[in-house]
Amino acid sequence: MGDTQALDVARLGAQGDGVADTASGPVFVPFALPGERVQADVRGERGRLIAIMTASPDRIAPVCRHFTHCGGCAVQHIRMPAYLAWKREMVVAAFAARGIDAPIAHVASVGLGARRRAAFSARRTGRGVVLGFHEAKG
Repeated sequence: MGDTQALDVARLGAQGDGVADTASGPVFVPFALPGERVQADVRGERGRLIAIMTASPDRIAPVCRHFTHCGGCAVQHIRMPAYLAWKREMVVAAFAARGIDAPIAHVASVGLGARRRAAFSARRTGRGVVLGFHEAKG
């Protein structure tokens, strides 16, 4: 068990984790959103969300019942305008880091509940082959 802390989430990281800036460096908390105050079990730079003390106005109910368990989606719990702004900002930052000054249009999106990517895993067992998704790392 780590150290239980109250954290103020400042932004989303590149993988969709909430990022809280602390005296010892950033702490990445999956399923936390910018503007939230959360309680997390902190181990180094990783935090496991225990409770949301103050929710972001951008927080919504995820559309998939497997959210937080399957490992396929990181930000189903954020309103679409905030999600699209985050995705666009990642492209802007990546270009800027490489010295590229180019106009970046607004992000086009697919509807809620649509899977944007799929990475399957297969394992041979004594009874055949098991095919499916990876569970989220915890």
